[in-house]
Amino acid sequence: MKSPRRKLAVIVNGAEESAAAVRARQLLIALGPEWEVRLYYRQASRRASLFYFVQNLLAYRPRLIYLVDSALPGALAVLATFGLLRAKIVLDTGDLGYELARATGLAQGWRLGLIGLTEKAILRAASRIIVRGSFYRQWLEERGYRRVSFLPDGVDCDRFRPCTGPEESAALDELQAELGLGRDFVVGTVGSSVWSGRLGMAYGWDLLEALALLPDLPMRGLIIARGDGLDYLRRRTAELGLGHRLTLIEGVPHEKLPLYLNLMDVCLSTQTNNSVGWVRTTGKLPEYLACGRFVLASAVGEASRVLQPYPNMLLPYQGGTRDADYPTRLAERIRELATDPVRAYQEEAATLPALARREFDYRVLREGFRDLFESL
Repeated sequence: MKSPRRKLAVIVNGAEESAAAVRARQLLIALGPEWEVRLYYRQASRRASLFYFVQNLLAYRPRLIYLVDSALPGALAVLATFGLLRAKIVLDTGDLGYELARATGLAQGWRLGLIGLTEKAILRAASRIIVRGSFYRQWLEERGYRRVSFLPDGVDCDRFRPCTGPEESAALDELQAELGLGRDFVVGTVGSSVWSGRLGMAYGWDLLEALALLPDLPMRGLIIARGDGLDYLRRRTAELGLGHRLTLIEGVPHEKLPLYLNLMDVCLSTQTNNSVGWVRTTGKLPEYLACGRFVLASAVGEASRVLQPYPNMLLPYQGGTRDADYPTRLAERIRELATDPVRAYQEEAATLPALARREFDYRVLREGFRDLFESL
């Protein structure tokens, strides 16, 4: 008699095209035909997402729930149903949700309290916690959690790679002309840009400030981001008079991102020097490495571990949240790279795709993912 398929529900706290969704789909390839998998993505609003997740969990009745990110809609839906369903939970998380919301001021009062209570409850309820940063695992284990596995953000190294072929080079030249980048030295960053009134900054601020300190350098800034922080970046760009030197793009489809990354001579990866910055990770760092881009990162968290053999790629970040002097250090390093007549940084960057394939290729990560789910 044929054994029943294992029913797995995947609750993604992100839209279908989000980084969380890409990660989930890539890792789920590891599971064999004995698994019946259904994916549910975040809807237009938090309330709609909560009802959508609860409704589908109760209708599907899975024995295992894979929750990707611990944001409120997905976490509350799982907590509300897993006991009734007698399901096990695998939580995949990359952020300290409560600490992030408190530090940035994105939530206050009862809402901040709800985030904290929900995060603690889902961590305790999970049969297994997957974290994307090694320091996050350490942080959890110091607080008594023992069901923690480290599985970093991944990258599809078949798609994210240096553009060297004739057709790719032609497409790169076309995009370069379309964006008006010319042949200038390009420093760029990709990510979610959320405005923090408490900190007075949004992701990408350091690139703007560094660019303003290099008026004599034939250099262009390129920011690819989504979020309400874009309004701040546009205002600050105008205040600094950088309109002709900065290209700001409101999001790029993930399948087109490799070409845009190949436009960048240097990619930035900046995290704050506090618990939020140390435990969180970013899916962009593996993608930068896989494309062979030289990286300048704050010496915080996973970047400090991964890039330890590349000291020229790490910069100190002082204080806990906003380091007012960081753009100055960043500008000094950019000047060194852009004015190096032998372009020695390119030789270092050429070794990075091998690092990405060794540590972050989804083909490698799927083995650990499959073993983890089989053990449950």
